[in-house]
Amino acid sequence: KVRVSDRKEALDDFKQVHKQSSLKEAETVLHAFYDKYDSKYSNMIKNLQKIEEDLLVFYQYPKQIRPSIYSTNMIESINNMIKRKTKPKSEFPTEESLDNLLGVQAIGYNDRNANRSHKGFGQVTDTLESYFD
Repeated sequence: KVRVSDRKEALDDFKQVHKQSSLKEAETVLHAFYDKYDSKYSNMIKNLQKIEEDLLVFYQYPKQIRPSIYSTNMIESINNMIKRKTKPKSEFPTEESLDNLLGVQAIGYNDRNANRSHKGFGQVTDTLESYFD
């Protein structure tokens, strides 16, 4: 949604939202981003304003785990694993067979990683448990 010539600058400006230490600071930076790019990219700004609450939800959690929440690395890792497992099988006889393969892969992934803690989560386990009790 942004011209190629403006992408680097816009992305650098938008990344500043994630680098703030509090929700108030992030909102200030985000609104400055809106002001800066509204004249050129009003549709993009309107779309961002619609989802602003969701964009900043990670500020409700401890600072140690925020990068894990706003990053897509874990999702991309799982998607790559699924691609690796399904690519050799060009066709599946039924939709159920595909579901079974994906289910087995997801269970295996969970079993392999059951005792691992993602970066920062071990430090805030008590805090997170209090959020969800």
